[in-house]
Amino acid sequence: MKYFYKDNKMIIINNSNMFEEKLEELQSNCDLWFRLKCFHYDLKHFDKDAQFRLDNPCGEYYMNNYYFTQKEMHYLLDFPTQCGSTVREILQSLFAKVTNNEICTSHTIAPAIEKLYGIKKGYENEKVFKKYFKKFASTKASF
Repeated sequence: MKYFYKDNKMIIINNSNMFEEKLEELQSNCDLWFRLKCFHYDLKHFDKDAQFRLDNPCGEYYMNNYYFTQKEMHYLLDFPTQCGSTVREILQSLFAKVTNNEICTSHTIAPAIEKLYGIKKGYENEKVFKKYFKKFASTKASF
């Protein structure tokens, strides 16, 4: 695999045009892209409401049916990365390094999700994201 960890940070070697094509495809599905950002936001700002949404047993690596359908979860976990591995493979490796079954969502998972999906820093300050997140966070339905 073409990624490694240095000082507890994931370093990804960039070598895939397929990643760029798939990322463009993902971003063109605005609803899914915004829900992925909501998922990332919750991982990063792990408050009581985020914990409620993330602590759903119907999924893997905190991805669950509060954010995504089963089909979308498979799509996102099988998503190619810049190093040629899938997101699932990298998250599997990341979770395998965990001791005491504890992993920090804001310091470990959120930065990985940000890099793996090319989520740009500062999106949470955008007016359109704030509006979407407010609506998303107020819904109680799951997929």
